Amino acid sequence: MKKLILFSVLIAIVNFAISQITAPSAATSFSTNYSSQYLAGGGQNDLVYVFCSNETNNAVGELQVINAGGCTVTWYVYDGFSYSALGQIGSVATGLTSGLYMAQVNCSGTITCYKAWVWVNQTYVHIDPIEPGCETFTLSAQVNPLDTEFQIVDPPGLNFEIDENTYIQICFWANHTYVSDLGFYLKAPGATTLEPGNDGVVALLPAASDWGVNGEFQSNTTIPWTVTGCDPEDENVPCNSGNHLEEFCFSTNYFLGGPELVPGNPAHVACVCDLPTPLTGAFAPAESWDRIYGYMAGDPGWAVQIY
Repeated sequence: MKKLILFSVLIAIVNFAISQITAPSAATSFSTNYSSQYLAGGGQNDLVYVFCSNETNNAVGELQVINAGGCTVTWYVYDGFSYSALGQIGSVATGLTSGLYMAQVNCSGTITCYKAWVWVNQTYVHIDPIEPGCETFTLSAQVNPLDTEFQIVDPPGLNFEIDENTYIQICFWANHTYVSDLGFYLKAPGATTLEPGNDGVVALLPAASDWGVNGEFQSNTTIPWTVTGCDPEDENVPCNSGNHLEEFCFSTNYFLGGPELVPGNPAHVACVCDLPTPLTGAFAPAESWDRIYGYMAGDPGWAVQIY
């Protein structure tokens, strides 16, 4: 194996922080009361922001991330199964209906997620018509509360078993010449001493210059070169003399809730030989994520290695 080099890395298996979301236009707010199981697993209660509206408009919620200057904020909504892209970018999200929202804040590669609930309470009054004139009259009205209850469920937990429904993203930053000499690996807790080819180790992208049975260091002898989509003659040669990595990512999806990146698919796996440098972008790993299925996302000991 080649020596491990120094690098910066981001592992994102959807981590959440206590709310830094506000709602200046909300009528009031209160805290959730999540289940004891969720809280015992590392979860924290969130705020519910209440907005008042009439019977015809249920999209009046507005949330804001504080202290997000210089950062990119992307908004998501919880659909009862996972978080889907809301289609709004920026520190403020508007036109929100009742539900759970997440703000993904990217500050120069450091990603933090914040959550908050919106409850659009549609309570309104219908007043009967008043006859014109100067006589004493009595107002007759009917109060119509559309929303008398608001259901809150536990969001996805902080420590959960990784499976085919888990969103995973691993990003690298590094200064290094000849990027085709680099191989990228994700290692689960307890698997840091294991070699590639074992469960607990995902070969995100073995080194192009050491690919196959003829590689000097034998760092990858099982994954076929064809998964990269590179020219056959580029296998096991230093095919890219360019320098550095700048947010070079391996992910299950292009973005949280976005199109799937299929492991081992040449259309989705990076061909380092043909990429401009610094290497950047989101790609599928060279082999399946199922090597880490069953591990717990919140357990300590997750690691990455560049060989």
